[in-house]
Amino acid sequence: MDLLTGEYRAIRMDFPAAHNGDYFFFSGCNSVKGTIYQDIDVSHLATDIDNMNINFSFSGYIQVANEDPADGAQMLVEYKNGMGVTIVSYNTGIQKAKGAWTEYNSTLTSPPGVRSVRVTLKSYTYNGSSVDAYFDDLSLYYVRIVPLKLISFDVVQDMSGAVQANWKTANEMNNDYFELQRSRDGSEWENVARVKGAGTSNTERSYATTDLYPLTGQAYYRLKQVDYDGKMSFSKVKSLKVAENTLSLRTYPNPVASKVVVEGSPELLTSLKVYSATGKDVSNAIKMISVNSSRKEINVTGLHKGIYFIRTNGKTVSFVKD
Repeated sequence: MDLLTGEYRAIRMDFPAAHNGDYFFFSGCNSVKGTIYQDIDVSHLATDIDNMNINFSFSGYIQVANEDPADGAQMLVEYKNGMGVTIVSYNTGIQKAKGAWTEYNSTLTSPPGVRSVRVTLKSYTYNGSSVDAYFDDLSLYYVRIVPLKLISFDVVQDMSGAVQANWKTANEMNNDYFELQRSRDGSEWENVARVKGAGTSNTERSYATTDLYPLTGQAYYRLKQVDYDGKMSFSKVKSLKVAENTLSLRTYPNPVASKVVVEGSPELLTSLKVYSATGKDVSNAIKMISVNSSRKEINVTGLHKGIYFIRTNGKTVSFVKD
Protein backbone atom coordinates (compact mmCIF):
# COMPACT_ATOMS: atom_id res chain seq x y z
CA MET A 1 0.00 0.00 0.00
CA ASP A 2 1.29 3.47 -0.93
CA LEU A 3 1.27 5.67 2.18
CA LEU A 4 2.14 9.02 0.60
CA THR A 5 -1.02 11.03 -0.02
CA GLY A 6 0.25 13.70 -2.42
CA GLU A 7 -0.24 16.50 0.11
CA TYR A 8 3.03 18.14 -0.90
CA ARG A 9 2.79 21.41 -2.79
CA ALA A 10 3.50 20.47 -6.41
CA ILE A 11 3.93 23.08 -9.12
CA ARG A 12 3.76 23.16 -12.91
CA MET A 13 7.10 23.95 -14.53
CA ASP A 14 8.22 24.14 -18.13
CA PHE A 15 11.80 23.26 -17.20
CA PRO A 16 12.89 20.72 -16.29
CA ALA A 17 10.32 18.21 -17.49
CA ALA A 18 8.81 16.15 -14.70
CA HIS A 19 10.06 12.60 -14.40
CA ASN A 20 6.50 11.37 -14.78
CA GLY A 21 3.44 13.45 -15.67
CA ASP A 22 3.27 17.26 -15.47
CA TYR A 23 4.27 18.09 -11.90
CA PHE A 24 7.18 17.68 -9.52
CA PHE A 25 8.09 18.86 -6.01
CA PHE A 26 9.94 22.13 -5.41
CA SER A 27 10.89 23.13 -1.87
CA GLY A 28 11.25 26.90 -2.22
CA CYS A 29 13.03 29.82 -3.83
CA ASN A 30 14.91 31.32 -0.89
CA SER A 31 18.66 31.84 -1.06
CA VAL A 32 19.65 29.38 1.69
CA LYS A 33 17.64 26.17 1.65
CA GLY A 34 14.09 24.93 1.48
CA THR A 35 12.40 22.12 3.39
CA ILE A 36 9.05 20.38 3.00
CA TYR A 37 7.91 17.23 4.77
CA GLN A 38 5.00 14.91 5.33
CA ASP A 39 4.25 12.79 8.42
CA ILE A 40 2.56 9.44 7.79
CA ASP A 41 0.72 7.70 10.65
CA VAL A 42 1.44 3.94 10.63
CA SER A 43 0.08 3.17 14.10
CA HIS A 44 -2.61 0.96 12.53
CA LEU A 45 0.24 -1.42 11.66
CA ALA A 46 1.55 -1.53 15.25
CA THR A 47 1.01 -5.25 15.87
CA ASP A 48 2.72 -6.32 12.66
CA ILE A 49 5.50 -3.75 13.13
CA ASP A 50 6.25 -4.93 16.66
CA ASN A 51 6.43 -8.52 15.37
CA MET A 52 8.81 -7.33 12.60
CA ASN A 53 6.34 -8.39 9.92
CA ILE A 54 6.36 -5.11 7.97
CA ASN A 55 8.72 -4.06 5.19
CA PHE A 56 8.76 -0.38 4.20
CA SER A 57 9.99 0.59 0.74
CA PHE A 58 10.73 4.21 -0.19
CA SER A 59 11.53 5.54 -3.64
CA GLY A 60 12.05 9.03 -5.07
CA TYR A 61 13.80 10.93 -7.86
CA ILE A 62 16.13 13.93 -7.60
CA GLN A 63 17.36 16.41 -10.19
CA VAL A 64 19.21 19.74 -9.89
CA ALA A 65 19.86 22.36 -12.53
CA ASN A 66 22.83 21.75 -14.82
CA GLU A 67 25.09 24.51 -13.52
CA ASP A 68 28.45 24.73 -11.82
CA PRO A 69 28.54 24.66 -8.88
CA ALA A 70 25.29 22.76 -8.71
CA ASP A 71 22.67 23.20 -6.02
CA GLY A 72 21.96 20.25 -3.74
CA ALA A 73 18.95 18.06 -3.01
CA GLN A 74 18.39 15.60 -0.17
CA MET A 75 15.67 13.13 0.83
CA LEU A 76 15.33 11.91 4.41
CA VAL A 77 12.97 9.17 5.63
CA GLU A 78 12.66 8.90 9.42
CA TYR A 79 10.88 6.04 11.16
CA LYS A 80 9.70 7.38 14.53
CA ASN A 81 8.23 5.96 17.72
CA GLY A 82 5.09 7.22 19.43
CA MET A 83 7.03 10.04 21.09
CA GLY A 84 8.38 11.28 17.77
CA VAL A 85 11.90 9.97 18.37
CA THR A 86 13.62 8.59 15.28
CA ILE A 87 14.44 4.88 15.61
CA VAL A 88 15.99 4.35 12.18
CA SER A 89 16.28 6.47 9.04
CA TYR A 90 17.24 6.52 5.37
CA ASN A 91 19.23 9.52 4.15
CA THR A 92 20.30 10.08 0.54
CA GLY A 93 22.81 12.70 1.59
CA ILE A 94 23.11 15.91 -0.42
CA GLN A 95 22.93 14.92 -4.09
CA LYS A 96 23.81 16.89 -7.20
CA ALA A 97 22.35 14.88 -10.09
CA LYS A 98 22.72 17.63 -12.70
CA GLY A 99 20.30 17.68 -15.61
CA ALA A 100 18.91 14.18 -15.13
CA TRP A 101 16.42 12.47 -12.86
CA THR A 102 18.15 9.96 -10.57
CA GLU A 103 16.30 7.41 -8.44
CA TYR A 104 17.09 6.71 -4.78
CA ASN A 105 15.39 3.93 -2.87
CA SER A 106 15.49 1.95 0.34
CA THR A 107 13.74 -1.10 1.76
CA LEU A 108 13.88 -2.12 5.40
CA THR A 109 12.12 -4.36 7.87
CA SER A 110 10.58 -2.00 10.39
CA PRO A 111 12.03 -2.30 13.88
CA PRO A 112 9.53 -2.63 16.74
CA GLY A 113 8.04 0.61 18.06
CA VAL A 114 7.67 2.56 14.83
CA ARG A 115 4.39 4.51 14.78
CA SER A 116 4.99 7.22 12.14
CA VAL A 117 7.20 7.95 9.16
CA ARG A 118 8.40 11.43 8.17
CA VAL A 119 9.51 12.03 4.58
CA THR A 120 11.51 15.25 4.22
CA LEU A 121 12.74 16.97 1.07
CA LYS A 122 15.58 19.47 1.45
CA SER A 123 17.27 21.66 -1.10
CA TYR A 124 20.47 23.72 -0.77
CA THR A 125 21.63 26.78 -2.72
CA TYR A 126 25.25 26.79 -3.90
CA ASN A 127 24.77 28.92 -7.00
CA GLY A 128 22.72 32.11 -7.48
CA SER A 129 19.84 33.42 -5.42
CA SER A 130 17.29 30.61 -5.86
CA VAL A 131 17.12 26.89 -5.22
CA ASP A 132 17.30 24.84 -8.42
CA ALA A 133 16.65 21.38 -6.94
CA TYR A 134 13.65 19.20 -7.73
CA PHE A 135 11.97 15.98 -6.56
CA ASP A 136 9.49 13.65 -8.27
CA ASP A 137 7.69 10.31 -8.09
CA LEU A 138 7.91 9.86 -4.32
CA SER A 139 6.40 6.69 -2.89
CA LEU A 140 6.37 4.90 0.44
CA TYR A 141 4.93 1.38 0.43
CA TYR A 142 4.55 -1.26 3.06
CA VAL A 143 4.30 -5.02 2.61
CA ARG A 144 3.33 -7.50 5.29
CA ILE A 145 5.91 -10.23 5.70
CA VAL A 146 4.14 -13.56 5.99
CA PRO A 147 6.57 -16.00 7.64
CA LEU A 148 7.08 -19.34 5.94
CA LYS A 149 4.47 -21.86 7.06
CA LEU A 150 5.64 -25.46 7.03
CA ILE A 151 2.64 -27.78 6.62
CA SER A 152 4.56 -31.04 6.93
CA PHE A 153 8.06 -32.49 7.09
CA ASP A 154 8.70 -36.23 6.93
CA VAL A 155 11.71 -38.52 6.51
CA VAL A 156 11.56 -42.22 5.61
CA GLN A 157 14.08 -44.84 4.51
CA ASP A 158 13.29 -46.50 1.19
CA MET A 159 14.03 -50.06 0.01
CA SER A 160 17.51 -49.13 -1.26
CA GLY A 161 18.53 -47.77 2.14
CA ALA A 162 18.43 -44.10 1.15
CA VAL A 163 16.42 -41.63 3.25
CA GLN A 164 13.74 -39.64 1.46
CA ALA A 165 12.81 -36.23 2.87
CA ASN A 166 9.53 -34.58 1.85
CA TRP A 167 7.96 -31.34 3.02
CA LYS A 168 5.20 -28.89 2.10
CA THR A 169 4.80 -25.15 2.63
CA ALA A 170 1.58 -23.11 2.68
CA ASN A 171 3.26 -19.77 1.95
CA GLU A 172 6.76 -18.36 1.56
CA MET A 173 8.20 -14.85 1.79
CA ASN A 174 11.71 -14.08 0.48
CA ASN A 175 12.62 -17.74 0.83
CA ASP A 176 16.03 -18.33 -0.76
CA TYR A 177 16.63 -22.02 -0.02
CA PHE A 178 16.23 -25.00 2.31
CA GLU A 179 18.99 -27.22 3.65
CA LEU A 180 18.32 -30.76 4.81
CA GLN A 181 20.53 -31.43 7.84
CA ARG A 182 21.25 -34.60 9.77
CA SER A 183 22.82 -35.53 13.09
CA ARG A 184 23.80 -38.57 15.12
CA ASP A 185 22.98 -37.01 18.48
CA GLY A 186 20.62 -34.10 17.74
CA SER A 187 23.23 -31.47 18.63
CA GLU A 188 25.97 -31.64 15.98
CA TRP A 189 24.50 -31.11 12.52
CA GLU A 190 25.82 -31.46 8.97
CA ASN A 191 24.29 -30.44 5.66
CA VAL A 192 23.03 -33.16 3.34
CA ALA A 193 21.39 -31.26 0.49
CA ARG A 194 20.29 -27.79 -0.57
CA VAL A 195 16.93 -27.17 -2.27
CA LYS A 196 16.01 -23.86 -3.90
CA GLY A 197 13.03 -22.09 -2.34
CA ALA A 198 10.16 -20.40 -4.16
CA GLY A 199 11.05 -16.85 -3.13
CA THR A 200 7.63 -15.40 -2.40
CA SER A 201 4.56 -17.59 -2.84
CA ASN A 202 1.10 -17.89 -1.28
CA THR A 203 0.27 -21.28 -2.78
CA GLU A 204 0.98 -24.74 -1.40
CA ARG A 205 4.31 -26.12 -2.60
CA SER A 206 5.92 -29.56 -2.24
CA TYR A 207 9.63 -30.28 -1.90
CA ALA A 208 11.73 -33.44 -1.78
CA THR A 209 15.36 -34.48 -1.59
CA THR A 210 17.32 -37.65 -0.85
CA ASP A 211 20.05 -38.61 1.58
CA LEU A 212 21.63 -41.37 -0.54
CA TYR A 213 24.09 -42.50 2.13
CA PRO A 214 22.48 -41.87 5.53
CA LEU A 215 23.94 -42.41 8.96
CA THR A 216 23.33 -45.94 10.20
CA GLY A 217 21.39 -46.44 13.42
CA GLN A 218 19.58 -43.64 15.23
CA ALA A 219 19.62 -40.49 13.13
CA TYR A 220 18.00 -37.07 13.34
CA TYR A 221 16.89 -34.77 10.54
CA ARG A 222 15.75 -31.15 10.33
CA LEU A 223 15.20 -28.41 7.76
CA LYS A 224 17.09 -25.15 7.79
CA GLN A 225 15.30 -22.37 5.89
CA VAL A 226 17.25 -19.28 4.77
CA ASP A 227 15.84 -15.98 3.46
CA TYR A 228 17.51 -13.77 0.85
CA ASP A 229 18.70 -11.46 3.66
CA GLY A 230 20.32 -14.33 5.56
CA LYS A 231 17.64 -14.76 8.22
CA MET A 232 17.08 -18.41 9.03
CA SER A 233 14.70 -20.72 10.83
CA PHE A 234 14.60 -24.44 11.63
CA SER A 235 11.91 -27.08 11.50
CA LYS A 236 11.12 -29.49 14.28
CA VAL A 237 13.58 -32.38 14.50
CA LYS A 238 12.56 -35.77 13.09
CA SER A 239 14.14 -38.97 14.40
CA LEU A 240 14.61 -42.08 12.31
CA LYS A 241 16.04 -45.55 12.91
CA VAL A 242 18.17 -46.15 9.82
CA ALA A 243 19.01 -49.67 8.68
CA GLU A 244 22.38 -50.40 7.04
CA ASN A 245 22.57 -48.87 3.58
CA THR A 246 22.97 -51.39 0.77
CA LEU A 247 24.34 -48.80 -1.65
CA SER A 248 28.07 -49.06 -2.39
CA LEU A 249 30.58 -46.37 -3.25
CA ARG A 250 30.16 -44.19 -6.30
CA THR A 251 32.42 -41.60 -7.93
CA TYR A 252 31.78 -38.80 -10.40
CA PRO A 253 32.63 -37.33 -12.79
CA ASN A 254 34.50 -40.04 -14.62
CA PRO A 255 36.86 -39.33 -16.37
CA VAL A 256 37.99 -36.45 -14.14
CA ALA A 257 40.35 -33.54 -14.76
CA SER A 258 40.77 -31.95 -11.33
CA LYS A 259 38.25 -33.06 -8.70
CA VAL A 260 36.47 -36.36 -8.15
CA VAL A 261 33.54 -36.74 -5.76
CA VAL A 262 33.20 -39.92 -3.71
CA GLU A 263 29.89 -40.79 -2.06
CA GLY A 264 29.01 -43.69 0.19
CA SER A 265 27.76 -44.55 3.64
CA PRO A 266 29.68 -42.84 6.46
CA GLU A 267 30.98 -46.22 7.60
CA LEU A 268 32.63 -46.74 4.20
CA LEU A 269 34.26 -43.33 4.05
CA THR A 270 36.10 -43.41 7.35
CA SER A 271 39.37 -44.34 5.62
CA LEU A 272 40.08 -43.68 1.94
CA LYS A 273 43.22 -44.59 0.01
CA VAL A 274 44.00 -43.94 -3.65
CA TYR A 275 46.15 -46.38 -5.65
CA SER A 276 47.61 -46.30 -9.14
CA ALA A 277 47.00 -49.06 -11.71
CA THR A 278 50.30 -50.64 -10.59
CA GLY A 279 49.13 -50.82 -6.97
CA LYS A 280 51.19 -47.88 -5.67
CA ASP A 281 49.64 -45.85 -2.85
CA VAL A 282 49.42 -42.28 -4.20
CA SER A 283 47.28 -40.87 -1.38
CA ASN A 284 49.99 -38.33 -0.53
CA ALA A 285 49.58 -36.75 -3.98
CA ILE A 286 45.92 -35.89 -3.48
CA LYS A 287 44.04 -33.41 -1.33
CA MET A 288 40.83 -34.63 0.29
CA ILE A 289 38.01 -32.36 1.43
CA SER A 290 35.18 -33.66 3.61
CA VAL A 291 31.84 -32.13 2.55
CA ASN A 292 29.97 -34.26 5.06
CA SER A 293 30.36 -37.75 6.51
CA SER A 294 29.02 -39.44 3.35
CA ARG A 295 30.62 -37.24 0.70
CA LYS A 296 34.29 -36.50 0.01
CA GLU A 297 35.86 -34.35 -2.67
CA ILE A 298 39.34 -35.34 -3.86
CA ASN A 299 41.64 -32.92 -5.68
CA VAL A 300 43.57 -35.10 -8.15
CA THR A 301 45.47 -32.39 -10.04
CA GLY A 302 48.69 -33.83 -8.60
CA LEU A 303 48.15 -37.19 -10.32
CA HIS A 304 49.37 -38.21 -13.78
CA LYS A 305 46.89 -39.32 -16.43
CA GLY A 306 45.73 -42.91 -16.03
CA ILE A 307 43.47 -45.30 -14.13
CA TYR A 308 43.26 -45.07 -10.34
CA PHE A 309 41.46 -46.99 -7.61
CA ILE A 310 39.83 -45.72 -4.42
CA ARG A 311 39.73 -48.30 -1.65
CA THR A 312 38.00 -48.13 1.71
CA ASN A 313 36.82 -50.80 4.14
CA GLY A 314 36.66 -53.59 1.59
CA LYS A 315 35.10 -51.52 -1.21
CA THR A 316 36.89 -50.41 -4.38
CA VAL A 317 35.88 -47.97 -7.15
CA SER A 318 37.93 -46.70 -10.06
CA PHE A 319 38.26 -43.44 -11.95
CA VAL A 320 40.24 -42.18 -14.92
CA LYS A 321 42.43 -39.10 -14.57
CA ASP A 322 42.47 -37.09 -17.82
